[in-house]
Amino acid sequence: MKIICYGDSLTSCGGEGGRFSDILQERFPDHEFINKGMGGWTYADARLHLQKEVLDLQPDLVLLEFGSNDWWRGSRPYQAWGADLDVMLGKIRQAGIQAVVLGVFGHWPDPLTGKLKPKTYGADERSEAFAVLEEQIARRHQCPYIPNHQAYILNDRCCWTDRNHPNELGNRRIADYIEPILEKILGCQALPRRKRRMHTTRDFWEEAVEIAPQKLAAVCGDRRLTFAEADLQACALAAGLAKLCCNPNPRVAVCLPNCLEYFLV
Repeated sequence: MKIICYGDSLTSCGGEGGRFSDILQERFPDHEFINKGMGGWTYADARLHLQKEVLDLQPDLVLLEFGSNDWWRGSRPYQAWGADLDVMLGKIRQAGIQAVVLGVFGHWPDPLTGKLKPKTYGADERSEAFAVLEEQIARRHQCPYIPNHQAYILNDRCCWTDRNHPNELGNRRIADYIEPILEKILGCQALPRRKRRMHTTRDFWEEAVEIAPQKLAAVCGDRRLTFAEADLQACALAAGLAKLCCNPNPRVAVCLPNCLEYFLV
């Protein structure tokens, strides 16, 4: 299937290879994901450009995510956002295309209690009312609906580039949230790509060695080392240092040229 991710900067953020569409592409390699994230766009912009950016490309599925910029600008009532969404879903469904609505204003689960809590930052009575309207519109068009696609990262500062935009790590969690819906629609199981939970720099390093062993990792003058080569050399150096050390199991810290550090245990 051809899948278009149509949204604002929350769809386009994450850096090269770090958008949630990039992560989903790795998990569903037999399908094509096209990112149409347009920073700053509102529902009005999305409706205006729907034909060119989405319908003309004849996708099989659209992941639709807008609303944040409408809230921040406050230039139109939330009912107008809903009217735009209603029209877009009508045109998408009329063209025989499936759609999933990714909300951004819904409640999120407290990690300590599991209870749903209302969003506070970037939210008010308008967003609360729109979340209700958004769900009604999605149901009317028989579209799967995620109330807040960022729900599982709202309270995790490690998942954000700034206060508004998720980084690559945050987009992994967003992809986790979307994944079960796509598995049902696409009729296949996602591959376990970028599933590791990142707690230390070493986690990032080991994942790079695992999934991108031939990519450039270290540069020193004319020398170039891939992740696989650098990892082998670091382990060899650590083994040599261990022989010289009285401690049979020393902890050896590796300082990389890009200032990352990890520990060989």
